[in-house]
Amino acid sequence: MSFKNVVGHHHFVQRIALAVARETLPQSLILSGPSGVGKQLIATSIAQVLNCADPVQTGQQDSVCYDACGSCTSCQKIVRGVHPDVMFVSVLDDKSKIETDQIRHVIGQSKYRPFEGKKRVIVIVEADKLTFEAQNALLKSLEEPPDSSQFILVAETLDVLLATVRSRCQCLAFGRLDLEELCELLVRNHNLTYDDARAMALLAEGSIGRALLLGSKEWVATREESIGFLNSIASARDTRTRLESAEDFVTASAKAKKGTSFQRKELELRFQCLGSFLRDMVLIRSSGDLNTLSNIDFLDQLMSLSNDFVVSRAVKGFSAVDEASKAVKANANPKVVIDWLACQL
Repeated sequence: MSFKNVVGHHHFVQRIALAVARETLPQSLILSGPSGVGKQLIATSIAQVLNCADPVQTGQQDSVCYDACGSCTSCQKIVRGVHPDVMFVSVLDDKSKIETDQIRHVIGQSKYRPFEGKKRVIVIVEADKLTFEAQNALLKSLEEPPDSSQFILVAETLDVLLATVRSRCQCLAFGRLDLEELCELLVRNHNLTYDDARAMALLAEGSIGRALLLGSKEWVATREESIGFLNSIASARDTRTRLESAEDFVTASAKAKKGTSFQRKELELRFQCLGSFLRDMVLIRSSGDLNTLSNIDFLDQLMSLSNDFVVSRAVKGFSAVDEASKAVKANANPKVVIDWLACQL
């Protein structure tokens, strides 16, 4: 795992590699963008190149001019998550947020000189799940990091980070992978045929994480529950029926995984499905190219649903799903959010 393994995002990778080579990489970075597009892979690659015992230098500024070897002891330890100077911070299993105590611990560790590497690297994997108190605890370290430390915050949404956090970091906003980049990654790393990879990539909307979910039983069930919810809403004639549909939808999510944090993650997946279905219905109603549908395997159901979800309703519904997703990520009560969404669709 190193910059050479990153698919897409060539401009950012080249800029980062050049900054590392020149020793001008900002010590506080935010890598933001959709889930599953490679942000954490890039964060790990940065940790590797900063600590590599035998870095590779090409001298070509129009490509990756400086990279980790990927094979030295340091690089291998970072990949396995056992390097003493590289810390990955994420939500604990029994929590829904990254708490202040977790942040205070890594801040304390960052003040020490590296134990066996060149840099102490702190990667906050789900930075958009930091509590406001935890974000405030980070401010001084982000503004004046110890000379031998590097902070990298990985986030889907910048909006939930405090302006004071954003202003202290260099922000790099990553987009989705394009279709061919995603196909290349699936064929190269996951032994898929090109045809199978293309079919998955069309549904994955530029996210390798979502593409890998598509073949799982959980993802199949999630999509079925989501299209079922839309069918229930389409046939509902009163608020009571809508709320009953919402109850079924949130109950199915709760049963899918145990624990509140898992339920939220499941709901976020369901919102992705709902948004994707609604976008496809807008395309159908607008007489667009059906070959570009994200959910072409649900074409018959989508054609039927589009009779109820005309363009204006589908667009309004997509906006409501986006708001609901943001609310759940911000720790709102899932049942309240789903009830609200059922009344908006």
